Amino acid sequence: MNKNIKILPAAFLLVLTCVISGSAQSAWEWQSNPGKEVSVMLFGDTNIQGRTDPASAFKNVLPTLEKADLRICNLEGAFAGTSKDQLIPDIPHKNSWKHSEPEMVKGIVAAKIDVVGVANNVTYPWMALQRSLKVLKENKIQFAGGGNNLEEAHKPVIIEKNGVKFGFLSYACTVFPFQHAAMETVPGIASVRVQTYYTPAPNLDKPGMPMVTVTIPVPQELQRMRDDIRALRSKVDIVIASYHWGISDHDALLDYQIDIAHEAIEAGADVIMGHGNHLVAAVEMYKDRPIFYGLGNFAFDWEKMRDRLKDGLAVKVDIKNKKVDRVSFVPVVRDDQNNPAFLDPNSGEGAAIVTNVKNLTGKLSSLKIEGKEIVVKQNNK
Repeated sequence: MNKNIKILPAAFLLVLTCVISGSAQSAWEWQSNPGKEVSVMLFGDTNIQGRTDPASAFKNVLPTLEKADLRICNLEGAFAGTSKDQLIPDIPHKNSWKHSEPEMVKGIVAAKIDVVGVANNVTYPWMALQRSLKVLKENKIQFAGGGNNLEEAHKPVIIEKNGVKFGFLSYACTVFPFQHAAMETVPGIASVRVQTYYTPAPNLDKPGMPMVTVTIPVPQELQRMRDDIRALRSKVDIVIASYHWGISDHDALLDYQIDIAHEAIEAGADVIMGHGNHLVAAVEMYKDRPIFYGLGNFAFDWEKMRDRLKDGLAVKVDIKNKKVDRVSFVPVVRDDQNNPAFLDPNSGEGAAIVTNVKNLTGKLSSLKIEGKEIVVKQNNK
């Protein structure tokens, strides 16, 4: 909870009481959009593990999820099973990490999530990826961003809802140097790797000045991403591209994130959903298309994160005449049972999250509160 908020408004106390009690929220009161064909909901980093009832993770938000026509999230937690030997970590370079047990997929199924992105830093190594993809297939959860070879890893999900064709692609910029990115005949994830350089500080007369960090996408992988999006653009009405990027616990934008997002839109993407830093981040409108640089966390059970980094955004995209017509979001926070719940952006912690997003966004876009949501794009008026 934000320590700067001394007195919580009554409206927020009502929401908080509902959340803490463990009762489900009612379906969120989105503004009506007459004539829309489809509503899509997008969520950030999602991890289900260690639960007796995996479905309980979504009990607060399920009535809202059920109202959407299509639901997409980043699955940051392979359903690969965890090591039984405490001396053998699931990820050698991330000793505290635990993969999710296969039965935890029941939470994703119960939440009616249709599509997940699997390209991220903890879908590692590729053996864990393969075990997780098998679980997803068995439970009829569609996925993008990983496969048995380079072609499969870059294969999009194409799904039709109410006569509108959607295409979804998933990439990671946060990639281990081996056994991670897919190659021609080697399993792995779809990557857009990034090169990091350091240049001298501009004030050379000031001892102790830190170096300037420069990040540049690897040209060949950036070109592969462009080709993927262009090919998909010709087959569908709406293209959604997902990127796992950024630095954990940091909300500032890096050069490469802006470069990749803009290149994706130039190639034909309609919406960019970013995640990976586990914090909310800036929202940009570029060529009238929304870029969410950081959706933060949604449901996240990993032990190291249960009591921290609880904020996130739930995005709603309305489609009209087979084009993106309206885009809005609602702040999300995990309650004392670690279950995500929506917050009113007009008061309390919900308002604090929105203020943070606005400060990070600056002039990149105009964010306007309408009712109980924040509008990023609106063509229907």
